[in-house]
Parts: sequence; structure tokens; C-alpha cells
Amino acid sequence: MKTERDRMLAGQLYDPLDAALVAARVRARDLCRALNASAESDTEGRRGLLRELFGAGGDSVWMQPPFFCDYGANIELGERVFFNFNCVVLDVCRMRIGSFTLFGPAVQVYTPMHPFDAALRRGQSLPRDPRGYRRSSVAAFCFMMSGRTSGFMFNFSNSATHFSGLMTG
Repeated sequence: MKTERDRMLAGQLYDPLDAALVAARVRARDLCRALNASAESDTEGRRGLLRELFGAGGDSVWMQPPFFCDYGANIELGERVFFNFNCVVLDVCRMRIGSFTLFGPAVQVYTPMHPFDAALRRGQSLPRDPRGYRRSSVAAFCFMMSGRTSGFMFNFSNSATHFSGLMTG
């Protein structure tokens, strides 16, 4: 039988209040809280938190806290990914972010979708996978929405309207 996490990662309707999912979010938020409170000079401590938080890539990610995510373990980073200050990644599906991708300040990546049917929406969510970040530069205040695919080697501007025009999906 599939768990709610299995359903979530498969892109199916799932219950976000499932006890195992709640515990996984608490884990990630505790790690984010520790990361965000860490001293800039504590490079070893930060590196340990990043290794524990991310599914892959914690060894080489360059992070400027604060950073926030839902699970962290669903985020797989290539080499030398950079997150500038105040980024948010709602990772309810597997996210693969390619090597040398740069996220400007306040970039926000939203993968959850909520059903349009009100009865379903009261108890379930639907993940949508944003795909294709490779050697991209995502400038400040961009919002990346569910189910979109970015191209290769794009430089996204700091305008959500312009940003949406560059994406296909």
C-alpha cells in the first residue's frame, strides 16, 4: 500500500496532514531554523546542516540564509548551486537543480497545487514538478510555479511576468 509520501512524490493527491509528512516538515523546519540562526563564520556547522537538510548537494551548495523549505530531502542539488538571501522552496515533489544554478534574493519555488474542487481541497494537495534548472540564473523576487519547466542557461529577470514568459510547460 502506498504511503502519503509515496503519493506525494508520484504526483498524486495526498494528505499533507499525514503524521509522517508532518514529522518530515518539522525536521526540515528545525534544520532551516538552525541554519538561519547560524553565524556566518560557522562554516563547518552550516555545512553539516546543509548536508543533513538536502537530499543531495549539501557538500557544495552556497547558501545565504535565511532559507526555508518544506522537506529538504526532496531537493537534489548539482555542484555549486547558489541560494541568495530569503529563498523559499516548497519541495513536495523531487526537485533536481543542476550544477552552477544561481538563485537571487527572495526567489520562491512553489510545487504544491491545491485541487480546484472545494471538497478535495479541504483534505488533499497535488504536487507539480518544476523541471530543468541547469546553469540558470534566477534573479531576485522571481516566483516559480508548479508544473513549469525552465530552459537551459536562461537568465531570468526579476519580474514575475517576464519570468513566466520564459518558461514553458
